[in-house]
Amino acid sequence: MKHTREIWIGALLITILLSQTACGLVSETAQPKVELPKPAATHEIDPTSTPGLKANTTDDPLPTQAEDVQKIRNATVLIRMQTPQSKKVAGTGVYLGSGMGSLIQYNGQILLVTHNHWGELLQDLTIVEFRNADNRMIKPIYGYEFKKQIVFQDAGTIVLRPPQELIDQLVPVNLDAIPQIAAGETVDVVYRENPAREKAAIHSAVVEEIITYKGLPVYRLRGLDGQPIQPGDSGGGVWYKGALVGNNWVTLMESSGRVAEASGSSEEENIVYTDLSFAAILSLDIP
Repeated sequence: MKHTREIWIGALLITILLSQTACGLVSETAQPKVELPKPAATHEIDPTSTPGLKANTTDDPLPTQAEDVQKIRNATVLIRMQTPQSKKVAGTGVYLGSGMGSLIQYNGQILLVTHNHWGELLQDLTIVEFRNADNRMIKPIYGYEFKKQIVFQDAGTIVLRPPQELIDQLVPVNLDAIPQIAAGETVDVVYRENPAREKAAIHSAVVEEIITYKGLPVYRLRGLDGQPIQPGDSGGGVWYKGALVGNNWVTLMESSGRVAEASGSSEEENIVYTDLSFAAILSLDIP
């Protein structure tokens, strides 16, 4: 008999927190270590005075579905982190973690929104790579620069000031207000496209319910095309009518056999990703 169980990482198994030990941060195949030049003097980013910025605005005519999808892709960021860890990618000497983010313009600022369970990677972070939706490198930065630019965080979300190169090369989506949506609404969800999972894609999901999970308000989503949320999708934007409302946070898995509950030893059988996931709701408290 198949059964789906909601689990928190490090406790019971089968709902997978999109985190360092599960879906948000996943070991990748060996990649060359990115070397950065010696850091120059740092300058504060003033996103409100970017010449020539062409942000999407809600004053535009109602977009078609294709236009909406392109607008979301233009604001999507693929993120990869490097740090010395006990778990290393063979031959590289570093541990790689993958995630996603969304570039928005909100309250006169340009901000990058991603998830907040990078875990211990943030402690010893060395390099962060930012790429566009097609996996083209935009900017690698040092870990201390990433941490310095964080302006808001809660249990589900980190918001930071992005590098200027992201502002120059991507198109932030203007967010006049954060919509409050209800169960039954359909949202667009950003994920990494199979099979290589190196580019961003978008699918639709329905909001089954709005609940509090481990103290965090979340949307419980069901994909309309069977597409699961998987490793590396963490932080991918959840959008409602072109407005960012959350980010991928937890995926649910199904087993047709017994699952060991805290020890991690024994009898996992036929465990598969499902089309169910939780999205962390974007807080109204972001600056």
